[in-house]
Amino acid sequence: MSKYSLPLYQSIAKELIQEIESGTYRRGEFLPTEAKLCKKYHVSRVTVRQAIKILVDEGYVVKTQGSGTRVIFSQHLKILERSSKIIPFSKEMELIGKNSSSKIKTLELINSNKQLSKELELELHSPVFFYERILYGDDYPYCFEQGYMPVKYFPDFNLDVLLTSKMYYIETIRKIIVVYSHQIVQAILADDKLHKNLLVPLNSPLLDVTHITYNDHNRPIMKTSVIFDSNIYEANFIKYKS
Repeated sequence: MSKYSLPLYQSIAKELIQEIESGTYRRGEFLPTEAKLCKKYHVSRVTVRQAIKILVDEGYVVKTQGSGTRVIFSQHLKILERSSKIIPFSKEMELIGKNSSSKIKTLELINSNKQLSKELELELHSPVFFYERILYGDDYPYCFEQGYMPVKYFPDFNLDVLLTSKMYYIETIRKIIVVYSHQIVQAILADDKLHKNLLVPLNSPLLDVTHITYNDHNRPIMKTSVIFDSNIYEANFIKYKS
C-alpha cells in the first residue's frame, strides 16, 4: 500500500468514490462487505470503516443494519445538488490535489450603478468594494474573478480576505449564512486582459459564470463573475458550499 500518498482510509475512500461515480457500483447496489474490502486493500476493519464513513458523510452510501452498505449516489441528483450549493475555490483545488493561491489585480471602492443596485437590492450609488483577482492551482491561472462586495455587509473587506478565504471571511468573520446563488452562464471570447491573465489565446472561447449570492434571509449579498477555460477547469466551486 506504499503507493498511496494519502492516509490509507482516504485513499480507499477516494477509489471507492471513483468506482461509484463511474458506475461500477450503481445506485441501489451494495458495496462489498467489510471483510472483502479488508482483503482487497490488505487493511484492517478499522481502516475500512474510516473509509466508509467518508462515503457516508459525503452522501455516496448509507449503512443499513443487517444488510450492508448501499449506494445512494446519483449523477442526476448530484447535478441538482450542485445548483444550490457553493464550494470555495481553495476546497475545490484541495479535492484534486492542488495548492490554491490568488493574485489581486484590483481592489477599490466604487458607487453602485443602476444595474448593480437592482441586482443587490441597494440604494443607488451605495458604496461597494470592487475587486479583480486571478485564482491559481499549483501556480497555473485557472480563473479570472471579478466581485462586488457591498460595504453594508462587508465594511472591513480587504486584501487579506482575497489572499486567503473569502468564504471563511463571510461566514466566520461576518457571520453571514450563505444559502444559494443565482447563476447566469455565457460564452465570451478572450480579450487582451484575459489573454494575459489566463494565458489563453486571444479570442479563444471562455465561460463567464456570474452569480448573485443570497443569505438565509433571501437577500442578495454579493455579485461575482468567474471567467475560465472549461477545457481546463469546471465551475463546480461556484456551485457548492462546504
